[in-house]
Amino acid sequence: MAVKCFVAGLLLVVSPMFVYAQSNKMPPDKMPPKATVLWTAEEQQIVDSGDATRGKELAERCSHCHGENGIGVEPEVPNLAGQLAAYTYKQLQHYKAKGPRNHNPMRRRVRRLSNQEMADVAVFYESLPPAAPDLSQPPVSEEITKLVTHGDQQRGLTACAACHGERGEGAPIDTPAIGGQKIEYFVTTMQLFAQFERARDVYNSMCDLTSRLKDDELQGLAGYYARLGGAKLATQ
Repeated sequence: MAVKCFVAGLLLVVSPMFVYAQSNKMPPDKMPPKATVLWTAEEQQIVDSGDATRGKELAERCSHCHGENGIGVEPEVPNLAGQLAAYTYKQLQHYKAKGPRNHNPMRRRVRRLSNQEMADVAVFYESLPPAAPDLSQPPVSEEITKLVTHGDQQRGLTACAACHGERGEGAPIDTPAIGGQKIEYFVTTMQLFAQFERARDVYNSMCDLTSRLKDDELQGLAGYYARLGGAKLATQ
């Protein structure tokens, strides 16, 4: 089952993003450190073997910032509840390695975690109900909705939903759930991608795409997904 999931995830990653990113290489001097997780069947099996009960115990040290239910307590702290375990596992690995995501407070908390413990934490957060829709956010413009559903061919922008799903639920292996994410965290993360300061994904797609978005579009997309609320993959 894990191998099938791994193969399916690769097929999802090799999407319109692949063609786009291959034709838009980043300048070498602007590229952040490479991702440290190479998704093999063995790596996926580690995540599949994660234990939510053990993960809950380990995650007690995370609750000061990420909340007992995986909902960030501050605007700049991401919601982890319902996030795909494979994605959370990958990010923990990046914090531990320091290079791809250089954030000292997070690195201090994860540097002693084993791969299995990271998988346990990731599976625990995936098991939690995702964030509710933030209905305090106003409905977004038709232009923002179009970016989500259709993209912008003239600017080489693939639709967000092509990879992240119609409800922002993400996809296996390497595409995070973004529905219900904190607005401030969402915008900051997109800006880091656009400035080539965030660890790139396999095909550089997020750095490429976000660098073509305007500031008001980043804010609009953040509001769209916050208002949408979190959603889980049908296979979760």
